[in-house]
Amino acid sequence: MIPPDNKTFPQHYTYFMNIYKQIKYKTFEKFDELDDSNPNEMTVIASISLVDENNVILCSFGSGSKGVGKKDLQNSYRLHSCHAEVIAKRGFQIWIYQNLEKYFVKNNQIYELDKRFKIAMYISQPPCGECQIIPQSQIYGLSAAKPLEYFETDMPNFIIDPKRLRSIPCKLETPIDNRCPSFCCSDKIMLWTVLGIQGSLLSQIIKPIYLDYIIIEYREQYSIKNGINILKRSNCQIQDILYINQRRISNKFKLKIPKIIYTRKKLFKKSPYNEIQDNLTNKRVKQTNQDVKFNSKSILFVEPSHVEKINSQTGLTWGMANKSQHIIKFLPQITKYKLFQLFKQHQDTKLTYYEQKQQSRKYHFIKNRIQNLFREWTQDKSHFEQFQ
Repeated sequence: MIPPDNKTFPQHYTYFMNIYKQIKYKTFEKFDELDDSNPNEMTVIASISLVDENNVILCSFGSGSKGVGKKDLQNSYRLHSCHAEVIAKRGFQIWIYQNLEKYFVKNNQIYELDKRFKIAMYISQPPCGECQIIPQSQIYGLSAAKPLEYFETDMPNFIIDPKRLRSIPCKLETPIDNRCPSFCCSDKIMLWTVLGIQGSLLSQIIKPIYLDYIIIEYREQYSIKNGINILKRSNCQIQDILYINQRRISNKFKLKIPKIIYTRKKLFKKSPYNEIQDNLTNKRVKQTNQDVKFNSKSILFVEPSHVEKINSQTGLTWGMANKSQHIIKFLPQITKYKLFQLFKQHQDTKLTYYEQKQQSRKYHFIKNRIQNLFREWTQDKSHFEQFQ
């Protein structure tokens, strides 16, 4: 394992090195417990853990590497992106609702995570998008994630440009209507470094929660930290995001870039980048995502015992017919619709989901400022959010 992406080690570096293994072990253990897929199918896993000086609590776990195609997004209730990082993050939002009184401190009607705790995310490979664009690597090579402007056409030449935002990966031969236009995971994590991982609804109840660490399985020497660094990628200053006329927009939001810790031993067994997949030990694999078959079943776990299987090609609960008339009844708990129902248990509202989100005015004001720093943005999904 190589050290975090920072020039000087934090004082608690040794402590964290002793517990990062617990995070990996708990994540692998949970996958082994829940996985029932074909042994030859690959997948990506991610988890979010709450860490203090003595313990690791695996709050949420997700697996998956696919997204719902454009043709199926006409149904506003589906889970659009079924990538592991997104599932783990949405699961963590459920965990927050369930543990507001246990791990949070309430002050003036707003909850804040107890300062004793840190938040760590584990990912079994670099997140898709900018973090996978490493020209000299034969493993990650060129990410299948594309600039959004090329969403409906195949680009003749792959352009490395950090100011481009990208859609989630798909194979070149994937029909246009089967491609998912949601943000790739590198771009999502970059946004979380400013807006937090709680989302806009929860920001009306709690102070933003930021990742302190990201543990990534990674076998290259090239640093990927700039892939989630919004200042590097946008070539701007923090004032361009969080200030207007030299005044702070909100004291709640900040820039918090997590420390990245790379792990290169005892890798996830179902990753196409695990050394056991190589033809020769410690040789880089030459196969690309085009040659690897990924599992279509995503897994969600929320501590202590909530488990769901999700069809990552339809965004619906596993085993549910794509055209079922009872779609709401069988939606995954991490869809926007279901999360909104959790929100309404804590705050009475007659507004639609979209209208309620807009009540987080400073959250969206900052998000719009970020949007203006980049050349592209994902498609407008507000018409998917007109539900109660």
